[in-house]
Amino acid sequence: MKAFVILGAAMSAAIASGSMAANEADPALAVCEIAIKKSLKAPKSYERSSFSIVGHQVFVTYDAVNEYNAPLRNSQVCEFFMDQGKVALVPLDLRRLIRVASDIKQRTGSIANTSDAKRLEKDAIAAQVSMTATMVRHAAVSLEAAKATEYPIPPANTEIVPLDKLPSLPE
Repeated sequence: MKAFVILGAAMSAAIASGSMAANEADPALAVCEIAIKKSLKAPKSYERSSFSIVGHQVFVTYDAVNEYNAPLRNSQVCEFFMDQGKVALVPLDLRRLIRVASDIKQRTGSIANTSDAKRLEKDAIAAQVSMTATMVRHAAVSLEAAKATEYPIPPANTEIVPLDKLPSLPE
């Protein structure tokens, strides 16, 4: 946790000082923005405020309206990994789903009664539905990205330094 805070502070300082100049034409930014817009209730309201490319991640701050037409400022981190020699987007919700799956796995060892088992089963089904929705949304993002830019991205065309592999669910 301490290393994360230090890294975050160093990254913020570097971005603020302008030493991390990101290329607005980088296809990783375009792919990230496609993914963000696919996750919004009103994608046409999307307006990027700022962005930076650091390592395997694109950080985007943006304005958009929600389903009640209320303006919101939000931020999103898009991660990229190496897939068959090209740079590809990690599904946006994958890290959260990995945490949910880990939690469910841990809870299986502490089932004390039938109601605990039923609650765990409902949570597991909800996680499966969420994973399916995430993968369907990710497929739509990939198709749209392939139409908009060369996707998956050749490593020479981006500042991204991708992860070696896709983050995986616990076994």
